[in-house]
Amino acid sequence: MFYVLSNNEKQIRNFVASHWPKLYNSIIDENNFIKIINVKEKGALITLNLSDILFFNSSGNYIEIHHISKKYLIRQTLSSLLLKLDPQTFLRVHRFSVVNVNFIENVTYIKNGEYQIFLKDTSKITSSRNFKEDIKNKLKLKEIH
Repeated sequence: MFYVLSNNEKQIRNFVASHWPKLYNSIIDENNFIKIINVKEKGALITLNLSDILFFNSSGNYIEIHHISKKYLIRQTLSSLLLKLDPQTFLRVHRFSVVNVNFIENVTYIKNGEYQIFLKDTSKITSSRNFKEDIKNKLKLKEIH
């Protein structure tokens, strides 16, 4: 059994990559973004594939994960999680919300740079005008007045 004694995430990643490359490649993609996220539920550790996550909502230091099967809660800030997510797949649409673009069904302009984002599971998320340009560029939306 090995113990990794470090709080430095980069050191841990390098250690795992050099000692267990197969494991490392199953959890980290070629661009160094995570592919999975672990959550605790009733004492058990559950591994979720990011490709099955619809969106994330945050409240302080907690993130509610909206998975295709159910919701999970983790203790982490949305900003710190966002650094580990692939920006080609996940789009921040609000200070409290990040959406998996693969689950976006439709986007409707509301007003003042805000959009209503409809997901394939019937969830609706309202964007913030602070993220208007990111949403327009990522989803290739046209300017609406």
